[in-house]
Amino acid sequence: MFPIKNKTELVTLKGIIVPVDWDSKGNAVAIAISTHGEQEYLICNDNKGKKLFNFIQDLVKVRGKISEVSGIKSIKINNMEKCILDIADETNNSMNL
Repeated sequence: MFPIKNKTELVTLKGIIVPVDWDSKGNAVAIAISTHGEQEYLICNDNKGKKLFNFIQDLVKVRGKISEVSGIKSIKINNMEKCILDIADETNNSMNL
């Protein structure tokens, strides 16, 4: 939703962790965060990023540095937290659209 201007700028994203690549046995080997605005950011596969494999299909909030190469957006995770879906909040947001 926002232009990627500066790779060193920290951003916060909220979305669902989704697998984007699998090995020959069907195990996820790459993941991304899919945001509410249907933007998808690949998660760098470093030590912090690998921890998010435990949260596939979960809603999370991550903070990190984003970059874009050849139209593919990615995020290097600084910190993360699992979110609890608030049904009342989602209902209120839907009504305001």
